[in-house]
Amino acid sequence: MRISFSDKEGTRIVEIISQAVTELGLDAYLVGGFLRDALIKRDCKDIDILVMDRAQTLAQYLHTNKGFYPPILFKSFGTFRTYYEGWEIEIVPPRAKTLKEDLLLRDFTINTLTARLGGEYGGGPTIEAEDCLGTALKDLDKKIVRTPIDPEKSIADDPIRALRAVRFSCSLNFTIDEGLFNAIKGASGLLKDAAVERIRDELVRAILLTPPSRCLKLMHDLGLLGSIAPELLPAVGHEQKSPYHYQDVFDHCLSVMDACEPELILRLSALFHDIGKAESEAVVDGRYVYYGHQKVSSEKARSFLDRLRFSKEVRDSVMKLVENHMVCYTEDWKDSTVKRFMRKMGPLWDRLMLLLKADASSLRPEVHSHLKNFEELLRRAEFIRINEVQSLTSPLNGIEIQELLGITPGPLVGEIKEKIVSAIMDGHIPNTKEAAREWVKSAFLQKWQRGGGGQGPLAAKPP
Repeated sequence: MRISFSDKEGTRIVEIISQAVTELGLDAYLVGGFLRDALIKRDCKDIDILVMDRAQTLAQYLHTNKGFYPPILFKSFGTFRTYYEGWEIEIVPPRAKTLKEDLLLRDFTINTLTARLGGEYGGGPTIEAEDCLGTALKDLDKKIVRTPIDPEKSIADDPIRALRAVRFSCSLNFTIDEGLFNAIKGASGLLKDAAVERIRDELVRAILLTPPSRCLKLMHDLGLLGSIAPELLPAVGHEQKSPYHYQDVFDHCLSVMDACEPELILRLSALFHDIGKAESEAVVDGRYVYYGHQKVSSEKARSFLDRLRFSKEVRDSVMKLVENHMVCYTEDWKDSTVKRFMRKMGPLWDRLMLLLKADASSLRPEVHSHLKNFEELLRRAEFIRINEVQSLTSPLNGIEIQELLGITPGPLVGEIKEKIVSAIMDGHIPNTKEAAREWVKSAFLQKWQRGGGGQGPLAAKPP
C-alpha cells in the first residue's frame, strides 16, 4: 500500500533519517502517527522510528552527523527524543523479538502502520507502507480507537494510554471501542503511579485541542479527572446562583477555555479562573456571593501546576491571571487607574484582556454589558502606550532614596519607589529627579520629622 504525503517538510526529514539508517546499516521502521495522519490527510509534527537494534546509535548519529538536537533519554522505556526544525522525533527500541510482536504491544491499532527505512526506501511524496497486523486500515476506516491486545492488559502495561485514548478519540473524532472504554473506567487508580511528566504532557495536548472541553468532559465521565486534577472536582455540577451565569462552575470554566485561543497559559488560566467558587460560596443578606474566589482559584491552580511539575513561569503567570480576572471596570476609572492596572499586569496584559473577553462572552446573553465594559477598557488601553506604562520606573534609585531619607536598605525602599511611580502616573508630579525628591521630602521626610524621626509608617499621599 502506498501512502501519499502532502507535507514536503516531513518527508524531507524522513529521507534524512532513512539516509542515516542506510549509512549505519540498521533495521529501522517509520511507525505510528506520521503514517496514520498522512493517510487521513491530517497535519502532523511528530515522527516515530522503531529501530530493531542500536536505537541509541541512530539517535546520536542524527545529532552528530545530521544536525538534530542532542537526544534525550527516557530511561523507563529506553526511548530517545530529538528535534529537527520544529519536528519531534522519537527513536524507540523494540519491546519484542519481532516486528509483529512489537506492534502488538503498541497503544492502538491505528498506530501500527509501518514503512521500512533505508535500503530500498525511495523517499519523495509517496511511501510504501504495510499493515502488518491487518487491523490499522480497518479501524481507521471505521474511525475507532482500540488496542491490538486485550485492552485491560494494554492499559495495565501503560496507564497513560487511558489519557491517550481519550485524546485520540476527541482529536480525530473517533469512537473508543467498548472494551477499551470499560478498561479505561477502571484505570484511574493506575494513573496514580504514572510519571507526572507524562500525565502533564497528555493534559497539555488535550488542553490545546479545539475545542478542549470535550476531552476534559470525557476524562471526567471515565473517572480519570479525579486522579490527575482533583482540584477541579468540587466545581463539577456546582450550580452558580448568579444572574450572570447559566452553567455550573466546571462547565463555565470549560466554556471560557473553549473561547480562548490555543495558548497554554491562557487556557490554563481559563480552566482555573472560577474553580474556587464551589468553596467560596456564602450567603450575605439573602444573596449568594463568592468573595475572594479568585484567590482560592489561584491556590488550586498552584497545587495542580506544582504537582504536575509545570515550569515556574507557567505557574506564576497562570496564578497572576486568575487572581486578577475579577476586573470591575466602570467608565469612572481615571486614566491613571487604567495605567496602574496595566503596569501591574506587565507582559500578561494581553493575555488578561483575552481571558476577560472569553469570560464575558460565556455569560448570559442578556447581561453582555460586561462584554461592553471590557471593550471600553480595551479601547481606553489602546490609547495608552503600554510599553511606556510597563517600563516606567522611579527617577530616584534605591541609594538616592536611602540617602534622602536616611534609611537603610529594605522593603521600604521598594515601596517608596512604587509610590513615586504612582504619583507620576496620577499626574501629581512630572517624571524628573528634582520633582521626585521634593515629593518624597513632603510625603515622607517632613511627616517623619514631625513624628520624631525613624522609619515611620508609609503615609505617602499626594501633597
